[in-house]
Amino acid sequence: MSKKRLFNFLGLVMAIAIAIIACQSLQLPSKPLASTAVTIKLSGWGGSPVEQKLLRQVLQDFEAQHPTIKVKYEVISDQYMDVIKTRLIGEAAPDVFYLDALEAPFLMSQNVLEPLDAYITPEFDLVDFEDTLLDSFKYQNQIYGLPKDYSTLALFYNKKAFAAAGLSSPPATWDELRNYSKKLTGKINRYGFGEIPELARQAYKIKAFGGQVVDQNGYATFASAAGLQGLELVVDQYQKDRSSAQKSDVGTNSGSEMFGQSKPGFLTSEKKTSGLAKLRIN
Repeated sequence: MSKKRLFNFLGLVMAIAIAIIACQSLQLPSKPLASTAVTIKLSGWGGSPVEQKLLRQVLQDFEAQHPTIKVKYEVISDQYMDVIKTRLIGEAAPDVFYLDALEAPFLMSQNVLEPLDAYITPEFDLVDFEDTLLDSFKYQNQIYGLPKDYSTLALFYNKKAFAAAGLSSPPATWDELRNYSKKLTGKINRYGFGEIPELARQAYKIKAFGGQVVDQNGYATFASAAGLQGLELVVDQYQKDRSSAQKSDVGTNSGSEMFGQSKPGFLTSEKKTSGLAKLRIN
């Protein structure tokens, strides 16, 4: 999928999702009344300038089509799920919010999200979504979220930093990854590897040593001997070698920002299957 098509897809999904969640659940009157304006809150993590521009346009178009609804958009730049869960407990959660696929099963099982099936009309063609993406937001045969975007992991490396350290190519083995990280670590706030301590960004290390995140029955198994062997590399780089850093260690808000400022020599980014979910109102 090209970048242009991906952004168009993102805008379409968000527009449809907000329309379904806001319009149908709020049961709009047939004739708009200015005095009955309703504000819904949409929360999400930060994105690229292109994505943010697209989102603002989507929201503007939506409000123009539905003058009785105002959308208040909030960016939660750090500790996103901690903030969302805290607000859920305090009954202050947003009406609609971004939700990572790995976090979705827990919230779906806790009866805090609204099933969207009743809002999805035949005109809303679910075939447009990849089955694996849509399945990430299904629980007990109901749909609790609509896929917003997805991406896969890739290793980015700073050619200038590599050349300065006498390295000509990215690491090909785990030993090389750890040794390269040491060589690339130097000045204050300059580290070899940018670490993002999320399970979705560590699963490949678990699997590389024969471990699994969950078993066939859905039980967590990432703490098995094989799984811990992969995660040990993360811990050793960070605590023993001190050759890796998290975004908060170098005063940035994301892995891409950290890499853009040349603070790590290389990092793995990006991964996500994320969607839009609606808070259940009891």
